Amino acid sequence: MQQSETSHDPQGLGQLGDSSLPGLDLPNDEWLHEDTRDAVRHSIGRRATLAASEAPQHRVEQEKYSNKSSAGGGVRRVGLLGLAETCSMAESVGSERYPQLARLHFLQVVAREHYARPLVVLYGCRLPPIRQTTQAEIVSYVKDTLDVLVEKEYDAIYFNYGTSLSSMASFSVLRKAYNEFDRKYKKNIKTLYVVHPSRTLLTLYSLFKAVISKKFERKLRLVKTLDQLQSVVNLELMRIPMSIKSYDINRNQWSEFGKQFSKVSLNQNQVPYLFEEAVSFLRTHNHVVNTVGLFRVSGSGKNQKELAKKYSMSPESFEFEANTNAHDVTGLLKQFLNQLPTPILSHGILNLADYGEDTISDYIVNTLDESSKATLYVLFSLFHEIVSHSQHNSMTEDNLMRCTSLSLAWSETPSMSDLSRMEAVFRLLLHNYSTVLSPPNYPNHT
Repeated sequence: MQQSETSHDPQGLGQLGDSSLPGLDLPNDEWLHEDTRDAVRHSIGRRATLAASEAPQHRVEQEKYSNKSSAGGGVRRVGLLGLAETCSMAESVGSERYPQLARLHFLQVVAREHYARPLVVLYGCRLPPIRQTTQAEIVSYVKDTLDVLVEKEYDAIYFNYGTSLSSMASFSVLRKAYNEFDRKYKKNIKTLYVVHPSRTLLTLYSLFKAVISKKFERKLRLVKTLDQLQSVVNLELMRIPMSIKSYDINRNQWSEFGKQFSKVSLNQNQVPYLFEEAVSFLRTHNHVVNTVGLFRVSGSGKNQKELAKKYSMSPESFEFEANTNAHDVTGLLKQFLNQLPTPILSHGILNLADYGEDTISDYIVNTLDESSKATLYVLFSLFHEIVSHSQHNSMTEDNLMRCTSLSLAWSETPSMSDLSRMEAVFRLLLHNYSTVLSPPNYPNHT
């Protein structure tokens, strides 16, 4: 998980961070006015009074729009209000009871021009640490905001970058929070976009599979870049923190990591320089045979980040130093694959009619471009060699499949069936890569 944001907003607003405030830790962030410190402290002190006195008031305010009798044409439901007016009302309702949370600006409601549905935006980098004292208030604040919208369809976007581990809370806490949002909040959400999903988030999602309905699961869309998000919503309508924008730029523009595969630097064999250099390094230093846990042991994230920067500055001349940790090399290859906006085997490989060898082979041969097939050829020739020495490196076919297959393909809407489908694809390529993947006149890598 990435660290909380530290870069500055172009508006030049100050920072607020006061761990002495009772019951709520306020994270350092760039968008808060310095003069809100005393106001937030005061608001927290009034929390109990606000919860008790203003709950009926905001419910009455809501009901006057949604529960009037239809006699005499007097109906004025939320769905018939102007979209901008509805969104403004939604934000104000939640702010009335929890002004201290509203000032954190982690929740935004947007009226989308030329679009029929409002948009609810949650910024993970602005979430306060979730503890027993704050969880109920955060859930109530979000529910109060959504109450105005859930009569009709709406979309939601969650920006995952910068979400701290303390804001993620434990699985049991998150499950309890999820259960507090009853059917009316989930029924009319049309699409939930998760931007910059991390491995930690995807792991939590896999744990939630047992409690999330299939209908809700189909509404989930993983979005790896702001460019992808721009295709469905005007980004200028949102107050996206500068740290999220900077992360996206640094990851997806100058870097070789996070680019579309068609835009990465390729050598004369139509393979990213990184892959042939990594395979050469692992073979030359005999890591393929003697290093235990290749592609299973994660290595150093810090080292891999530095290697990624070095590689991105000059892919053509990049070389691993002799003392480079082998796990950092294989970890870097997985990072490259994981950060592709579209998986190297494409999303379609997980939507085949069946997973017989002929169906899989036909799809790969007829769908993937030559550079993808050439890269997979290099990769699976390495996998085949690693498995052939499993008595020394402990990486059996099953182990390697579990550790790498979901870096090669993933669904736009993740499913438990992905792993079993990828198992069939992985085993076919491991044993038949030389015939399925080898383009005409491509040199033999074995």
